[in-house]
Amino acid sequence: MTFLPMQINDEILNTISDYQNDREGIPAGWIYLGNDSERYVLGQPRERNILVLGVNPSTAKPGDDDPTIRNVRRIAENKGFDGWIMMNLHPQRTPHPEEMEEKAVWSENNSMVIKAVMRKFQIHSVWCAWGNMIDIPGKRFLYDALANIYDVLGEYVKWYSFGKLTKHGNPRHPLYMSLTHEFQEFDVRGYLLRKDM
Repeated sequence: MTFLPMQINDEILNTISDYQNDREGIPAGWIYLGNDSERYVLGQPRERNILVLGVNPSTAKPGDDDPTIRNVRRIAENKGFDGWIMMNLHPQRTPHPEEMEEKAVWSENNSMVIKAVMRKFQIHSVWCAWGNMIDIPGKRFLYDALANIYDVLGEYVKWYSFGKLTKHGNPRHPLYMSLTHEFQEFDVRGYLLRKDM
């Protein structure tokens, strides 16, 4: 089967702004850009938004949360954010991260979508939430993807992890995190240098 990536262009990116109206298969209040094999953005933005960066998307769609999204929403609301936007280092949709493949078009598209999200929504913080999955053997391209995202967002926003870092020095994945943890500033630039970027 031939790989056909989503075509991300200005027209597609402008649909992100139309989130307050019902669209085909997407309830009002949700932003969503994805299909069965890719997902670039999912969320319910409002006034005070947190941008959550996971590793890669699984099954969640607007109005159909998976366990990770349920916990992201719970934590964001508890910590004072009324809106959340979920993106990932890599947009390939799979519940098995070890199956992720590197494709330049995915990284290019991801950067374009992140720029659009930053233009269209008020992002107060970035929650680094990729866990140890960033270190899956043979997936070094995930660090390249993070470096590309950092090039887009840089120091324009505050970067945070939630709870203590893992023993490998990675920000924890939100799935099993409780509300008793707190956000702490996360030095992404130093992290990339430590990981030999």
